[in-house]
Amino acid sequence: MKGISPLIAIVLFIAIVIGISGIISIWLTGSARTTTAIVESATEKLQSE
Repeated sequence: MKGISPLIAIVLFIAIVIGISGIISIWLTGSARTTTAIVESATEKLQSE
């Protein structure tokens, strides 16, 4: 075998990019929710004082 064909290489590359994008999206969503919860908690504490 001389290697993988260009078409298979492109398909694998696109699949890897989509997978990495999904992981980053999930991580950013969780990070945003955590930050929002922290800010909401701090805001409630400041308003109750």
